[in-house]
Formats: sequence, C-alpha cells, structure tokens
Amino acid sequence: FARGRYFQAFEWSEKQINAFPTGPYLERALQREFKVAEAFLAGKKRIIMGFLPVSARDDGIEILNRIVDHAPASELAEQSMMKIADYQFQARAWDDAVGAYDRYLQSFSRTERAPYAMLQSARASFNSYRGSKYDETPLLESQQRYRMFAEQFPIQADRENVASTLEHIRQLRAQKCYETAQF
Repeated sequence: FARGRYFQAFEWSEKQINAFPTGPYLERALQREFKVAEAFLAGKKRIIMGFLPVSARDDGIEILNRIVDHAPASELAEQSMMKIADYQFQARAWDDAVGAYDRYLQSFSRTERAPYAMLQSARASFNSYRGSKYDETPLLESQQRYRMFAEQFPIQADRENVASTLEHIRQLRAQKCYETAQF
C-alpha cells in the first residue's frame, strides 16, 4: 500500500481474510481493504503488468461490497455502504445512487445517518428527472421519497425546506401535464 500497489495490497488482505475468516486480524484486514477502496475512488490507479496505470473506481466499489459481505452488520460495513452511495451521488450516477442509499437504509435504518441517506435518495431520484419531454416517473418517485422523509423526520424536513421542494415537484408535474395536453 505504501508503495502505491493498492490492488496487490487488497489481494494480500483478501488472502488473509479467506485463510482466517474469524481470525484476530480480520478487522485490521478489512480496514486496509477499506483504505484501498478509498484510494481507488479518490482516483488512484491500479497498476497492471508492473507499469500500466488503469482506472480502478469500479474495483473500489467492488472492494467495498466485499467488505459488506465479509462483515455485514459492522460499523465498517455501514461506512462502506455509505461510501458507495455518496460516490455514486457525486459521480451523478443518479439511479445507482438511489439503489445504494436504499440498500443502506434496508440494512441500517436505525442509525444516525439514516435521515441523511433518505434525503440523499430523494435528491438523487429528483436529479434523475431529465425534463418535461421525458418520463415523469423520477418526479413521482422523488415526491414520494420526500413525503416519507418529511413524515419520519419532520425537524430535518423543515431544516432542509422539503415543503418548497415538494411544491417545485408539483409545479414540474403540472408543466409536464400542460405540455402533454398542448401536444
């Protein structure tokens, strides 16, 4: 890892986990894998054939998913799932972000990060709407997600001004309906 051979560091940790799945160093090996995944998602390259740098962002997501598989109910699994979701959101892969936040909420619905995950899921769903010339399903879905967020977390909903967002969604749907009727 210190020499920039991130994937080789991951493979070494993975060998240790497979050889000693309940060993005393499992947590440390998973932490190292998490650091490798973070490096890949931050833009570090994977070295192939000893000299060829290749993007490894997909490998980073795969490594985080493996961490979740190795220790599904752990704090590190929670961090891994949130890292995947936030990465997808920042990469503007809206559908993948919605799926990742939903997966997080299925596993960790009672954590302190659950309101954040639910709000980000609604935002990602809203951002996947491409305009009035396209399908309005993302608007309907985001409207439902924002309503659920407002019901479950009313204080955060007021702070995030969810009511105005719902009004904006209503206006976009009305515009879509008007343009369809005009057509």
